Amino acid sequence: MKCITLKKIREILENSNLSGKTLHVREIQDLIRKNYKLSPEDYLPYVNTRKTTYQYWQSQVQKVLYYLSRDNKITHHHDTESYTF
Repeated sequence: MKCITLKKIREILENSNLSGKTLHVREIQDLIRKNYKLSPEDYLPYVNTRKTTYQYWQSQVQKVLYYLSRDNKITHHHDTESYTF
């Protein structure tokens, strides 16, 4: 089975009617998990250059959130680990 893609995560977020809502990163991860059947490969540890315990799919969610924040499509609240859409 194929791992979740950045495109699929973005589609889930865009189709979830989150405009004006603030969600903690765990709530966002729960939303993705509920809307996509993750493969066993998605649950493998993700190791790149960052020290993290994230699984592959969680790292992909973080990438999408980073890109959306960078492009000013969402606001990242560092102090509460949440995002406003």
